[in-house]
Amino acid sequence: TVALRGHGQLVSIGLNIPGIYLSTQDKVRDFSMLNGFKDYNVDVDEDNWFEKLKTSHNKLLTNKSYLLRWYELRDKKIDKWHEQLSNFVKSCVLEVSK
Repeated sequence: TVALRGHGQLVSIGLNIPGIYLSTQDKVRDFSMLNGFKDYNVDVDEDNWFEKLKTSHNKLLTNKSYLLRWYELRDKKIDKWHEQLSNFVKSCVLEVSK
């Protein structure tokens, strides 16, 4: 995928679909940097963003190690994200039940 917004980025990662993330918002860039997806992030404020997008997209489609690295990054963090979501939902349920 090529995601332009935070929700697209999170859905891509959540569904285990490799993607390139256009940092049209700070939260897209920040999530990429914080979680190791820097090489899969394209900053649209850079002069050469379109070339970088094409290059990154092509690498995702043709470079097996680049693709496998995306999966490694995602797999390394997914359990932590599931736990964070579970804890958040539990806290919401507890709050509503008060």
